[in-house]
Amino acid sequence: MITMLKQGKDYITDKHGIYTEYVCSSAADVANLPTGANSEADDRPRPGSTAVVPSTDGGAASVYVLSNERTWVLLIEG
Repeated sequence: MITMLKQGKDYITDKHGIYTEYVCSSAADVANLPTGANSEADDRPRPGSTAVVPSTDGGAASVYVLSNERTWVLLIEG
């Protein structure tokens, strides 16, 4: 299955929520991000949403993605 998240400058909003991008100060902050679990709100983050944790020690940033199970999983470890 292929899902379009953005067309032109606008993100698609549907029954799954809206694609959301977060920047967190630390990996611990990711645990406090909303998942949309147990919610039917239109503005909940949809699976595929991302969270970036910039490097604090000069290394690479980490990237997390919201899974279809609505949990944040580490995609790229910095």
